[in-house]
Amino acid sequence: MLKNLRIRNYRAITELRIDELRRINLISGKNNSGKTTVLESLFLLSEGHAQITLHPFIIRGMKSDRLPPNALSSIYWRQMFSSLDFETPIEVVAEHESMGSLTVMLERVHDKVVKRPVNASEDSLMIDRRQHPTLVANYTRNNSDWKSPIRVTDKEIQMEQRGPDMFPAAFVASAISDLKADAQCLEVLKRQKKVHRVVAALSVVDDSLKSLEVMSATGTPMIWADVGLPELVPLPTVGGGMVHITRLAMCMELARGGVLLVDEIENGIHHSIATNVWRFILATAQELDVQVFVTTHSYECLQAAQSLNSDQLAFHRLEYTEAGHRCVTFQPKHLETAVRHNLEVR
Repeated sequence: MLKNLRIRNYRAITELRIDELRRINLISGKNNSGKTTVLESLFLLSEGHAQITLHPFIIRGMKSDRLPPNALSSIYWRQMFSSLDFETPIEVVAEHESMGSLTVMLERVHDKVVKRPVNASEDSLMIDRRQHPTLVANYTRNNSDWKSPIRVTDKEIQMEQRGPDMFPAAFVASAISDLKADAQCLEVLKRQKKVHRVVAALSVVDDSLKSLEVMSATGTPMIWADVGLPELVPLPTVGGGMVHITRLAMCMELARGGVLLVDEIENGIHHSIATNVWRFILATAQELDVQVFVTTHSYECLQAAQSLNSDQLAFHRLEYTEAGHRCVTFQPKHLETAVRHNLEVR
C-alpha cells in the first residue's frame, strides 16, 4: 500500500502532501480544493506510460479524438500544469510499502524533427526543421527509471510501446458514463468467474437482484439485470445507484493489488444503505489487497464510514489558504470526535 503522497504543480495544486494513508482514505473539501486532482495524480502515477495523459479521466471527459493532434498540447496538456505554466514540471511522488519510492514527473519539451526525402539530391534537398511539442513522463520505481514520451505532429500522435505499470489502478468517475465499457468489463469478469462480488454488492441496494447479463438488444452491448420480473431489464432503468455500485464493485476487481479511485462516492447511494456499502468496500478491499481513495461532499457518507470503527480508515480534509493547499488528516481515534461535532466536509 501507499504510505504517503506528494503532488507538485498539477492543476490548481502547487504543493500538497498527504501523510498517514490507510487502507480506506476519504477525501473531502470545498469545491476546487483539489479532491479530484488527488485521484487523478494517483492515476497518473499508476500507469507507467505517458499515454495516460490522454485518458478520459485525466482530460475530464473531453473528446480528444475530435481535435487535430496538434491541438492536444494547447488544449489538454496545458490545463494539467499549475497556472498553465509548461516551464514548471508536474511531479507526483509516493512511498509504497513494498516498492519503495514511486515518482512520475511530466514535462513539456520541443523536439526538433528533421525530415528529408530519401532520394533527394544535394541540390534539391528540402529539410523540415519544425519543432513538435512532446510530453515526457519520467518514471522512477526504486532504483529503476524510464522515460515515456508522446510527440504531437500536425497529423498524428507518436508514442513508444507501453512500459511497465507501476501498480494496478481503476477509476470510478462521477461525470463520465460509458455503458458499453461497463458491459465489456462485466464480460471479462464473467469469463474469470468473478461476478459474484458484483451481485453481492448490488444486493445491498436491491435484494431482489438475482443476476447480471450482457446483451445487445439495443444495438450496443449493455448490462441487463434479473430483478424478479418476467424479463431482464437494462441496469440503468433500475436506478443510478445500481449503476454506480456496479462500477464500484467491478473496478474493485480490476484494482486487485493496487488502488481504487472513486470520485463522489455518495452518488446514487441513499444514506440508509451507506453503512452496508462501506462494509462491502472494507471487506473486499482487505480480501483483494486494494487501497481505496474516495472523494465525498456527504456528511452522511463520512458518518457511515466512521460507524465501522475500523483502524484502516483515514479521513483527509483538503483546505486552501493564502499559503496554498494543505491536508488535515483525521485518524480513526480522532474521526469519531470529529463526526460527533458535525465536522464540515463540503
